[in-house]
Amino acid sequence: MVQMMADDRFWALMAASRFPRNQEKQVSALRPRLEVLSLEDVEAFEAAFRDKLDRSYSFDLWGAAYLANGGCSDDGFHYFRCWLVSSGREVFENALADPDSLADVRKPLWDDWEF
Repeated sequence: MVQMMADDRFWALMAASRFPRNQEKQVSALRPRLEVLSLEDVEAFEAAFRDKLDRSYSFDLWGAAYLANGGCSDDGFHYFRCWLVSSGREVFENALADPDSLADVRKPLWDDWEF
């Protein structure tokens, strides 16, 4: 059974690779950080990422994504949740606690994104 990466380590990797508004740069920054990890650590990272996606699957967040984008398909909601995780711990945890908190980050972060 795959162990999930500790939250502090997961969020540190996400923070170190963060490029708001540029998903390609963020992936490019994250890739070398993952390449130096052991296979077990990469699997643990993936398990933690999937856990965050699962935790963010809620009707309240779907509603926020729907309102922000003028609609939200199944795929769009998946992309939205990936964006939410990639936005960092604070944005992610605040959104889980109160989806309306995303109104405070929408303008600086979402303008160039489509979900």
